[in-house]
Amino acid sequence: NRRIRQVHCYTECVEALHCECVEQKVRRGAHRTRSHLSLHPLLSLSPPPEHNTPPAAMERVRVVLENFLRRRPNPDEVVALGILDDSPVSAGLFFGQPLANAPKVDGVPVVVFETCTWMRENNALAEEGIFRVPGTAEDIKRIKATYDAAGSLDLTPFDAHSVAGVLKLYLRELPDPLFQFDRYDRYLAAARQHQYDNDQLVAALKEIVADMPEENQALAAFLLQFLKEASTYAATSKMTLDNCAMVFAPNVLRPKEETLTQIMQDTNFVKVILRNMIEHCDSFIV
Repeated sequence: NRRIRQVHCYTECVEALHCECVEQKVRRGAHRTRSHLSLHPLLSLSPPPEHNTPPAAMERVRVVLENFLRRRPNPDEVVALGILDDSPVSAGLFFGQPLANAPKVDGVPVVVFETCTWMRENNALAEEGIFRVPGTAEDIKRIKATYDAAGSLDLTPFDAHSVAGVLKLYLRELPDPLFQFDRYDRYLAAARQHQYDNDQLVAALKEIVADMPEENQALAAFLLQFLKEASTYAATSKMTLDNCAMVFAPNVLRPKEETLTQIMQDTNFVKVILRNMIEHCDSFIV
C-alpha cells in the first residue's frame, strides 16, 4: 500500500516490481536444494547481473502501473468492503494535525525541534544512510503515540534511524504540506522558467515562501538549515544535498492530486527546488 510518490524515480519502481517477483518465486521454490537454485538464472542466490531494460519492456511496465492506479477502488468502496476503518480516531497533538495547531518551541513544532536536536547531539547526522534507511516500525509507532499524547519525549532509548523516521513521518502526515498545496504550481512554474539560472530561481522561490503563513516560514527555515547541516556529513552518511532533497521532497512539496504522469514529469523539478532551498537556506530565514 505504499503511495507511488514515495518511489523517487521510475527505475526504482521497476526494480521494486522485479525484486518482488523474484522473492515470490524463491518462496515457492524454497523446497529445492541450494545447488538447484543456483542453476536457475531467476532464482540464483547471487546478485543479479546488471542489465539495460529495453524501451518496449519499460513501456509495458509503465502501462501496467498506470492501469493499476486507475483500477484502485476509491476510499468509499474500500470502507464498504470492510478493508478500511473510517471510524473517527482521537486527535493527537501533532501527527495529522494542522501546523498552526502544533505545540511549538521558538515557532517550531516540538516534535521537529526535539528530533532534530537529538540527532545533532548524538552524532546521528553522520550515520550512514540517515533519512534513507528505515527505522524500526514499532519504535516509530511508539514515539509517534507518545508525542501525540504527552507532547514531549526522551529519545535516548531509540536509534538514529527511528528518530529520523519520526521527523519524516510528521512532515508527511501534515494535512497541508509544509510548502502548501495551493502554491505547488507556482513552485513548479518558477523551476521551469529559471531552470538554467539558479540565482533567479532562488529569488523566485523566496518570493513564494514569503507569502506562506508565519508558522510555515518558521518551520521551513529551521528544516532547511538542519538539512544543510546534515549534508556536511555526506562523507560518512552519503546524504549529499541532492540526496537530502530527494528524500524530503515528497514529504514537503507535492500537489493535492497526484498521478503517475505528473510524478514522472515533476520529480526532477521538485528535487531541484528543494535542493536550491537547502543550499541557499540563509535566504529563507524569517
